Amino acid sequence: MTFEKIYQYTFLGLCGLWIPFPQLGSKLIALFGVVVVIGAFQKKLKFKLNGIFLGFSVLYALYALYIFNNSTAVNEGPYLEYKLSFIVFPLLLSFRPQQKIERSKVMTSVVSGAFLLGLLYIVRAVGKYFISHDTQVFHSSWFAYNHHPSYAAAFFSFAIFYLLLTFRERASLQKWIAVGLIAFFTLLHIPLESLAGILLLGIIFSYFLLRWAWHQFNKAIFMSLILLGLLSVKGLLTLQPSLEQNISDTLLVSKLYLTDPQKFVKECPQKMTGNQARLILWTISGEIIAAHPMGVGISGLDVEMSRKLHHLGFHEMAAKHWNPHNQFLQLTAEIGWLGLLLFISILVAIGRLAWQRKDQLLGFLLLSLVLNALFESMLQRQSGIVFYLLFLSAFISIITIPKTEEA
Repeated sequence: MTFEKIYQYTFLGLCGLWIPFPQLGSKLIALFGVVVVIGAFQKKLKFKLNGIFLGFSVLYALYALYIFNNSTAVNEGPYLEYKLSFIVFPLLLSFRPQQKIERSKVMTSVVSGAFLLGLLYIVRAVGKYFISHDTQVFHSSWFAYNHHPSYAAAFFSFAIFYLLLTFRERASLQKWIAVGLIAFFTLLHIPLESLAGILLLGIIFSYFLLRWAWHQFNKAIFMSLILLGLLSVKGLLTLQPSLEQNISDTLLVSKLYLTDPQKFVKECPQKMTGNQARLILWTISGEIIAAHPMGVGISGLDVEMSRKLHHLGFHEMAAKHWNPHNQFLQLTAEIGWLGLLLFISILVAIGRLAWQRKDQLLGFLLLSLVLNALFESMLQRQSGIVFYLLFLSAFISIITIPKTEEA
């Protein structure tokens, strides 16, 4: 077997197996790293510096600098280890093969991995239900046992976007398979109960349906699609009443918060909903940023968040070491406004590259990160940082660009 095949299969294995089996992540990354090192020594891979990759490395360096400005007794080492993906994937994928890997092969691995993950969730939930007769196993984190629900929803939506994007290129049988997979991944969003995931799902279907209607332009079709979309949303809420209640609670809580933020924080109960908790955490994060514009470091943020939560009487939240649940606030509180500016610059550079290449998959991946980052600290868990850094880096470097640009 040639080195090129070994390189390709190792990378595809990482893409496909990590999603359903995240516990294999370190081993799969290490194996791919060994292949890259061998390829570099044998000059089968060519190193090419990339400005976006350099930006990720500088971002990691900013995090590392806070080791020397750490006023807490907490060891920063493990925190930095969690963020190694900022340099590992950009570095490994800077060594590029002579021929890029076909995106169809990469995305087939992603879709297969997402499908297996969905099956594991369903089989496990059904099995536990027959034992306990508790429907809780079909809800949120009880259902998504190895990834946070928002991260699992991001995997499924990525697969859905690809299947819809390439739908017209498929043969008749492949189209039916694609329809089945799209329906499967869509229905999985119901037990995940991720509002960000549902919002992203709505954006996906709206984009493709309205784009199709625009090309076919017909007023009746256009209005029918809008009506169908509204009915679909209503049907989704009917299938999962807890999701409808979640949306109602979100609207009510947001209204109360905007009316009087300080009063909202003071009167919030100890047993609160996820949306109430987010508003509390966002408020506290804003106060930390205002007091420490240069950031407090990774471990320092945990200490500051815990201190403020205890001061407000939210002792249970403090004990659980909740993060800000917003990646932009998280990053700014940790490494300051300079870090936020760098992070936004990287995102803008990726968006510009996707626009230049007309690469809709790269653009969607960026949208997925930005949208989810508004509601979760997406780069604080390995599920998020590995997923986004791996695929963003790969699409930038070693995966074929759209054919319209290659010509």
